[in-house]
Amino acid sequence: GGWCEIWSSTRSFVGEISLKVSQVIVLPTTYDLEPIGGTGDNVTYFARDLEISSRRLPEAQFCHDMAFFLDLNVPLESKMLPRVVALRVDRERSAHARNFEFSVDMSLLGDAFSSVLPLFEIINRFERVVSDRLHIAIAGCLLGKDVTLLPGIYPKSQSVYSSSIRENYPESRFVEWDEFQFWPLNERQQFEGAGSAASE
Repeated sequence: GGWCEIWSSTRSFVGEISLKVSQVIVLPTTYDLEPIGGTGDNVTYFARDLEISSRRLPEAQFCHDMAFFLDLNVPLESKMLPRVVALRVDRERSAHARNFEFSVDMSLLGDAFSSVLPLFEIINRFERVVSDRLHIAIAGCLLGKDVTLLPGIYPKSQSVYSSSIRENYPESRFVEWDEFQFWPLNERQQFEGAGSAASE
């Protein structure tokens, strides 16, 4: 996510390092900005989406987000909690986002781990995952969870959802904040109307 207005460190780094080395390979990211100083003959770009990036950097080669290639052995939980709500609290949070009781920005736990396995073990304790964090949603998909992905401040999540998640993980859905209902009782029935409308 280092190639947009609010996080541009990767874009800046590639612009600088491409002047000093013979070859640069940029692993799959979303290009919400054009490269600094053009694309250059010594830089190979991979994009993790087919929408935003194809407009900003059409020569980028498509590759699914690297998180999809994780190969983890996560023990199956015999008893799971109904859901986890993991909403971001940083600058990438959508202006339309709403606060929910018991929400936790689970990605912040990553700083405490030297491996992704503990994070996957936590997510695996829940039947359903609701998040506006792309990689929390991807983790939920890899674990076979019922996943609801909400947007952040720019449309990378929707673009990756359309490019990689929608066809490969049928238990997932992308929903805009104004269509999202945080269901208190009959969860599935209340939600499916908004989910089906958002995916069309």
